[in-house]
Amino acid sequence: MLTTSDGVVGVSGGEPLLYGDDFLHFIDFIIENSPDTALHVLTNGRKFSDINFTQEMAKRSKKIKITFGIPLYSSRPLVHDHLVGNDGAFNETVKGLINAGNSGINIELRVIPTLANYTELDDIVEFVGRVFSNINQISLMGLESIGWARKNWSTIFIEHSSYSEKIISAIDAAHRSGIPLTIFNYPLCHLPERAWELAAQSISDWKNYYPKECDECTQKSSCTGYFSSSTGRFHQPPRPIL
Repeated sequence: MLTTSDGVVGVSGGEPLLYGDDFLHFIDFIIENSPDTALHVLTNGRKFSDINFTQEMAKRSKKIKITFGIPLYSSRPLVHDHLVGNDGAFNETVKGLINAGNSGINIELRVIPTLANYTELDDIVEFVGRVFSNINQISLMGLESIGWARKNWSTIFIEHSSYSEKIISAIDAAHRSGIPLTIFNYPLCHLPERAWELAAQSISDWKNYYPKECDECTQKSSCTGYFSSSTGRFHQPPRPIL
């Protein structure tokens, strides 16, 4: 899938790197025909465990602005593998992140809090800072109630305010590691105030929603609001900031 936002073309899937050489040819086409195009590729990163593929991608990444968004759900193999539903995924993802970072490929590391991993947010960030290189940004991503997440919502979702202290601890861990951290998909009223300055207005306007309670909020103009897909039983009550 291709999308555009703020001048960046997003590539997602499925898993785009499974195309292997065809993906490399796609990058070659962009380099030849539109070298100023910036790309953001959302991937599980496991293909980078193949050092030959990683080296070929690294050559191309020197010719075009390209960032790979790779999620890491835990610093523990069992938790990561459970959340992605694939045994061995953690080891391949970690090997891929090491290969990619050591090869100079730009990485946005994504952390998505769930009921299974919210207690270790700071541990994940600490792990990332100690083990990997060339992590340009850590993104703390709020869940969107679509697809797999929607089907498993009752077993993976935890109220944002229930782990405010862990969010602050993750921010502190990122600061110690010298890696910028940005928070996506969280209404400001569900974050501790110290985290507000790190929260991006990240929900696209075509799927953005503000409940009527938000009309009286003093921070509405700088708040990302809610996913329209969260309306109903997936919808958390707003807490207008007055």
